[in-house]
Amino acid sequence: MLPTSIPDASGNEKSGLDMYFLEQDGGTFKATVRTCRDRRAITCTHVCTKLSRPTAPNLFRSSRPNENLSHFMFALWRRSFLFSTKVFYKPYFYVLVKEERHIQDCIQCIRRRFEDSAVEVTVVDKEDLDMPNHLSGKLRRFLKLSFHSVADLMEVKRALMPTIQANKTRAEAQDAYMHAEAREQQPSDFLSVLVDAREYDVPYYVRCSIDLDIRLPMFFGW
Repeated sequence: MLPTSIPDASGNEKSGLDMYFLEQDGGTFKATVRTCRDRRAITCTHVCTKLSRPTAPNLFRSSRPNENLSHFMFALWRRSFLFSTKVFYKPYFYVLVKEERHIQDCIQCIRRRFEDSAVEVTVVDKEDLDMPNHLSGKLRRFLKLSFHSVADLMEVKRALMPTIQANKTRAEAQDAYMHAEAREQQPSDFLSVLVDAREYDVPYYVRCSIDLDIRLPMFFGW
């Protein structure tokens, strides 16, 4: 699997994957996986040859979100067909806000600061293994930053990571018994309350394979 960029209908570049397959008879085919905001959507294009079974074309035209991707790929693999698929999914990573009362201000600040990168910010609750009581089932609130392309993600990550590292170092050095009035002060820059980043180093093709449960098996003896 290799990351790639695919233009959409308006000409904007979207993140995607080129997935290459080697068949038992030495043939090859490639599936292109692209991202979509709302749902999984599997669309087959560029079919070179029809299957001999009369019911097979129904699988080719399928765009239902619950279509079985592994079965879809295997049916074409067994008959040595070339095809292309599109599965829409956005690259993302998470950032942690020091205090939850600043979350909405951070969201507005990030959207304004990185407006050109078309960043989409959502609030999610996730398990945090760094929490002392993470086995209790308690969740921590993160900001999920989603992007149209890996290039946009890398641009925002390069801008945020030095700030986050400096904030994290400063937060660890602060006195735990800071005066109450000092804790209530509003920061002049709300990026200064971002104290950690998570899953920012996961390769895009790994992210798609994990989140969309894409598996690439090779069967012998058929």
